[in-house]
Amino acid sequence: MSKYDRIMDRIEVTDDMHARVLHHALRQYADRSKAAGRRKPGIFLQYAAATILLLMVGVAVLDSFILPTNETLSSDEGIVEFESAEKLSEYVGFRIESIGSLAAAADSIYYASYDAALAEIEYLLGEQTYTYRISQGSEDNSGDYNTYTLEERQSIGQITATLKGDGDRIALTLWETDGFMHSLSVLEPIPRDEMIALVAEASGQVIDRG
Repeated sequence: MSKYDRIMDRIEVTDDMHARVLHHALRQYADRSKAAGRRKPGIFLQYAAATILLLMVGVAVLDSFILPTNETLSSDEGIVEFESAEKLSEYVGFRIESIGSLAAAADSIYYASYDAALAEIEYLLGEQTYTYRISQGSEDNSGDYNTYTLEERQSIGQITATLKGDGDRIALTLWETDGFMHSLSVLEPIPRDEMIALVAEASGQVIDRG
């Protein structure tokens, strides 16, 4: 048996590892797409396939590869994944709560910290992705660098948020409370009313639906 055959014979990728690699590939693709202002499904599939292949080779080459419960498969420094919003909150030192309506409908939910300074909850619903982030300070933490034709301030209960999007659909909302910046972004822009309702839920605001 050749060295290549021996390596390939040792490869075993669990369902959990497979799901995490696909999630990482999707997150990297979404971040790059936001910056570029467009999405190319073909490129994403190639990227995901390449990522899975690299992981498989890495698992095989290492004699004993153990995936820590709280860590991401990403090789990026400073990114740590958790099993719940409570564990994530404990790690970053401030509270981030799950958005109940999204959590109830989501196919998958991912909790992550970036450099122990930014907390993120990502909800995957079919082909849609909702990303909720909190960090200390007043800087935009969304990672969305697109230029939108719509950018306006909107009162939502007791907070004032900045909505960004195109036409009557919103892609990103930012708001600041008690020294923390919050952002809620979506892979595919959603109607204004839906975004406002989600922001109200995330921030604990009561809004008049009359």
